[in-house]
Amino acid sequence: MRNLLSANFSRLWHSVWFWLCGLGMLGYTLWEVSQLYAFRAHALTVWEVERADFATPRVGDCSLLLLIAMAVLCPLFLNSDYHDGTIRNKLVVGRTRAQVYLANYLTMLAAALLYTLLYEAVLLLAIGFTVPENLWNAQAVTIKLVGLMPFIFSVAALFTLLGQLVRSRGVTVLSILLVVLLLWLPRQQFDRLCEPEEKTLLGGAEVFVEVDETGEPHQFYWRDGQRIAEEDLETVPNPRYLAAPLRTVYTFLLNFLPGGQAFQLSDSIDVEGGSGPLMAAYGLLLSMLATGAGLLAFRRMDLK
Repeated sequence: MRNLLSANFSRLWHSVWFWLCGLGMLGYTLWEVSQLYAFRAHALTVWEVERADFATPRVGDCSLLLLIAMAVLCPLFLNSDYHDGTIRNKLVVGRTRAQVYLANYLTMLAAALLYTLLYEAVLLLAIGFTVPENLWNAQAVTIKLVGLMPFIFSVAALFTLLGQLVRSRGVTVLSILLVVLLLWLPRQQFDRLCEPEEKTLLGGAEVFVEVDETGEPHQFYWRDGQRIAEEDLETVPNPRYLAAPLRTVYTFLLNFLPGGQAFQLSDSIDVEGGSGPLMAAYGLLLSMLATGAGLLAFRRMDLK
């Protein structure tokens, strides 16, 4: 196994795609840092309030781009073994198929961890240089980082499965289509979950928004020169409201699939019934299922 990993890491280090994906991660990180400095320069009052925990909401922002980077790297890196004859050579010298598969998974996992480390190091150092005092809640940042690990395991396992079992060069296109589906589906599911059980009929009333003394916006209604409370407006059942058991299924998929986890880790969506420990458990379960299925299928593949 050590020789397999050594050969994989050597090839990974010389892979153009590994460096291109890394540059993509770095570019995204620098963009995040530029937003940090822009916020620091133009919102000093808000910064004074938020700076103590500025890092925690951004620790998971790399999850979405990491999902895309691994969807590109894994099939391109792993599929080349078939066309170069590398896999057959590994088996000829006495390596088992399980060893070959696990070595490839660990290599892709190491790449994902390196990308994550690059993002987190640059981001946290930028925050450290920007506000050296009262930086962040170290416990919250640590919890968020730990919560990222199962997600990384599952993403590496899923795209290793795809890259290892599909021998066609078109696997990259298939992988990109899969990641598009994984990112599109959660948004559609979340939009349906956000549909209220009842819809409010305005009945000619106009909608206005006012901001209270704390800066929070509030919606109110105005009709015939009078302000109307929302509870005084007529309501009807919303046909787009998602009831059980579909609501339970949608919530499960948002917590289980990597796309839904990526959106939650980046704080893009907040799912009812979702939690860090639950997503971590699902991430570990998905990584074990994908790796187990990959090992079984790879043992039966015809490599001629």
